[in-house]
Amino acid sequence: MIEAYLAEARKSRPASREHVAYYAGVYDNLLGCIKDAGDPPKLHVAYTIDRRSEFLILGGVNYIVHDQYLGQSFNALNRILFARHGSGKLSQSYACKFLAERFVTLGCHKLALLTSLLSHQFKARALEEGDPYDIAAEAEAVRSNITAVQEDFVLAHELSHFMFTRDQDNFRSTVRGRLEEFFAFKEVTVATDPSLTEEVSEQALTLGAQYYRQILEFNETDYLLELFADDFGGMVATQIALYARKIPLSQCCLGLVLTLKYTRLFRHLELMARVLAPLETIENSEITSKLMSGLDESIWDPTEKRIEFYQLREHVLQYSASYPAWGFAEIDETEPFNVSERIALYDELIEFPIIFSLVDVLKEAVSSGLLASFAEMAANPTHAVEIVDEMTGWIPRRTRGT
Repeated sequence: MIEAYLAEARKSRPASREHVAYYAGVYDNLLGCIKDAGDPPKLHVAYTIDRRSEFLILGGVNYIVHDQYLGQSFNALNRILFARHGSGKLSQSYACKFLAERFVTLGCHKLALLTSLLSHQFKARALEEGDPYDIAAEAEAVRSNITAVQEDFVLAHELSHFMFTRDQDNFRSTVRGRLEEFFAFKEVTVATDPSLTEEVSEQALTLGAQYYRQILEFNETDYLLELFADDFGGMVATQIALYARKIPLSQCCLGLVLTLKYTRLFRHLELMARVLAPLETIENSEITSKLMSGLDESIWDPTEKRIEFYQLREHVLQYSASYPAWGFAEIDETEPFNVSERIALYDELIEFPIIFSLVDVLKEAVSSGLLASFAEMAANPTHAVEIVDEMTGWIPRRTRGT
């Protein structure tokens, strides 16, 4: 039943046996950390273009679908974050790969061909100075640790969705309490910041509290569930990372926060694909210009406001992982990793080159007529999809046409 659901709902390919076995072991470890998981969901490892893990109920059976491609995507972005050079171009290359794969599922073959070509061009520019992924062994170890934490966290997050169904009222109360702790912490932080004037500090306190609560009010039922899953799942994933994997606490914290940042980035790109999709058939230059002019704002999700909620989740999770909320903050770390510094680097090296610079590149590609040049190639959809799948690596070159 789960296979039929995924075959209908997502573009998929088989997960590798090695990854199925690996995730089964991770899942068993997670269950071992939870005292009363009852009859836990069945784990199904998939490999889908959606890059999405989820808890769902089909035919009365609880499942956790864990997406191997999501883990690979986190790993790819971590490699970019720790690259020796060219991170901005590598980020834009990855974003165009993401867009090309999404455009294929939307039937936008000209756009898919355009973005797959751009992906290759960005990557080629990054490689001009040599191998950007040839990094020091110490940095590679940190990158590997962060990826492991992210994989654990995603599975733990989805398992937390199941746990929530077992005692919803109690867990809602728990997450509300955590939020109040976070709000109080932010108020103290602002109030004691010596760089702020009294007037600015008071304004920041008022606007900050109002802003966070307005985000929650937009969809409180669903948002409390996600915040609980972040909190409970993050705590369990950190426990495994610290005591089983021997990963330092600061690296655990970074892995957790980057998980949500990468997920938010995927949301930006999904919105970008939605906005650009009508260009596949629009030939009126005035309409095209109007659509492109609104791209900058549209990718910030002004209607559903999920981007703002992701940002709240990031802040709450970093608070819980870095301070005494989970009880791990007292652990002594000889050489703590600078979490805030690496998060700032994420903004500079990955997020900004995509949500700001790449938008300008796409506008230029459309206005210059480059998109229209793919019309003939896109006239044969089967051939176009085959080319894009090969260029993005969705179908390895050796299996093309088999």
